[in-house]
Amino acid sequence: MRPGMTDPQASENTALVGMLSTRCLLESAYLRLLSGGKVQVSSKNGTIRWCVTGTRRTILNERRIRANEFEVERLGRLQHNWLNMLRLGLATLVLCSHSVPLTYGRAAEAEHEWLMLLTRRQATGGDIAVSLFFIISGVLVTRSLLRNRDIRSYLSRRWRRIMPGFIGAYLFSVFIVPLIASQTRAEALIALTGIGIPVHLFMLSTLHIPFIDAFSALPYPRVVNGSAWTLPYEVWCYLLVPVLAGLGIFSRRGAMLTLWATTLLLLALTPALAVQWPDALVYLFGLPELWPRLLACFLGGATIAVCKGRLPHGTALRWLAAGGIVGTAILGQGFVVALALGGTLLLWDPLHNTAERPTTRSADRSYGVYLYAFPVQQLIVSQSGGAISALTLTLLALPCTYGLAWLSWRFIEAPALRGVRKQRRQTEVSLVPLREELGQLQR
Repeated sequence: MRPGMTDPQASENTALVGMLSTRCLLESAYLRLLSGGKVQVSSKNGTIRWCVTGTRRTILNERRIRANEFEVERLGRLQHNWLNMLRLGLATLVLCSHSVPLTYGRAAEAEHEWLMLLTRRQATGGDIAVSLFFIISGVLVTRSLLRNRDIRSYLSRRWRRIMPGFIGAYLFSVFIVPLIASQTRAEALIALTGIGIPVHLFMLSTLHIPFIDAFSALPYPRVVNGSAWTLPYEVWCYLLVPVLAGLGIFSRRGAMLTLWATTLLLLALTPALAVQWPDALVYLFGLPELWPRLLACFLGGATIAVCKGRLPHGTALRWLAAGGIVGTAILGQGFVVALALGGTLLLWDPLHNTAERPTTRSADRSYGVYLYAFPVQQLIVSQSGGAISALTLTLLALPCTYGLAWLSWRFIEAPALRGVRKQRRQTEVSLVPLREELGQLQR
């Protein structure tokens, strides 16, 4: 007991120290080892004050924490909850946006979809949601590779996150949809014998399944899952990340900013370029006119991960970005470019320090909502005989889709991620800033 410290104070400190997180304990041990002195701990109003006395310099490191052994995990979940809610909101926006063409047909989308009208026919709600999804994905995926540079581990994590949920949604589209939507059970059983299942699984496609003819008479005919078109593009972006890391782009902020600016310029020039690809390249890589937008958004997120720290002059730039998005929507030109640039700037500060590794209890059901919304909506339209409004379709599809998304997370996605997240449950310790601080002090 230090001189001048009463017994109640000593017991309070003992209880607090006993409940400290693993990170704080390891920090203290590390500082004590390097300083050659001893660690003194005092507590006042919930502030833990570490005083490490060394032979040359005294280092003070304050941490305001609550004396609860579960507080670190709880705070980590709260930090990631806002991101889960954002992604769930974007997936719901996709569902609402799809209700219009699924009810009235693709041609009526420009006349009835409300965000298409607000942006003067530049983008639908689905387009906006997909762009923001790719920005978020760029941040989290790039940070995942930068944190653990093992390529096999990186690819394994991406596989576990994308493929199990997609396979579940695909099997739902192939097995369940025909049983509900087909006129006869014999027709449904014939559909299940289609030899194209492995091919569609490999290509991550459930758009046009030729051996399922249940939706041929609908306003949006013969499309089982119109949301799945983004998955091949996202997988190619996942594969691009280790390539850029191998080229050293991520180690130089200037090179990363230049690459992102180049994609934004390419996006601005896309209407004038009118690039055409051979059918083989389109089948493998997708449509060339979609790549500039998706790549600009994804690399915008990667730039957030590479350029660590808050956005310089962040408040002014965020206001400027918001004004640019609204202004281009009103003018009827440049909205897609403004969204890729402005969306990145608006999400910069919220995403740059967000924990990219949620705990196991942090359920992200947005992927399930995104995957199951379209086939559920098509089933509702088919069962209604086409006599349904877009609003009614949205209200009926929301609870069904959310329920399927919950089942997908509970029984498919979470079990697939469980092996990866066993290591994430342990408190992660990063001592790099402490090493740098001690190195500067010892010079």
